[in-house]
Amino acid sequence: MTNQPTETDAIHRQFGLTYANYLVMPRTLLQSMDDAWQTEFVALLRRFNEAFAHVPQAKGYKVEAATEHEVSELDEQQRAQLGITEDWYRGETPPEGLTDAGLLEWEAEHEDPEGPVYYRDGQEIDGGELVMLPAVDPVPHYQRGRTYIEPKIPTTSTPSALIGSITIRTESVQLDNGECLRDLAIGDSVELRADTGHEGLWIAAAFHGDYQDQITLQYAEVVEVCGDNPKIACEFSGTRHAHPVDLDGNVRPRPTA
Repeated sequence: MTNQPTETDAIHRQFGLTYANYLVMPRTLLQSMDDAWQTEFVALLRRFNEAFAHVPQAKGYKVEAATEHEVSELDEQQRAQLGITEDWYRGETPPEGLTDAGLLEWEAEHEDPEGPVYYRDGQEIDGGELVMLPAVDPVPHYQRGRTYIEPKIPTTSTPSALIGSITIRTESVQLDNGECLRDLAIGDSVELRADTGHEGLWIAAAFHGDYQDQITLQYAEVVEVCGDNPKIACEFSGTRHAHPVDLDGNVRPRPTA
């Protein structure tokens, strides 16, 4: 898990002043995040589910895309769609047989100066109440895990220095030299750009899996000149000390992505 500072009432603060009782997240966007993020997210979900396995919960929920509107902003067709009626005349109805002119006169006489009253399912509701109108979902279907939408990680995201280390798929980052992270050696340094989702200078700390499918990268906290050779930079991360040089002592270009 990331080494985020502990925040009091973080969930309540995240919801802010909304009246939302549930959090909805599109599966398509979740599966478009990088593997390290997904792994951490799923681990948190499992922990959450285990923590409340004893609590009775609904068997399912109906979720659909919608737009939000105040009741007073709806037009006649939208009110009919939601089963909402509008009453300007305090429950009175015009007598039958009125001419058009007579109807207009009756409405002018009986119209409530304070505005209409709204009803839904026989119950009065406030004109400022928020209601949802069904809409087309702009997020595409997840297509059995195949749909991918490139994330745009904001520069204000958690600095890599606060994360400490990450474990990601070795093929999830394509290096500028055409190689992938599997081609690194333990102790090698690699500099990743922001568009990889892991901006910063990292050190290859360990490989995982029979085919080195995953790699653990340790964040390089300090960069300084090594000895008298200004061309050789040393990266320190905890107790790890790595030089971007080969076994013969030749300076090796630092991979980037």
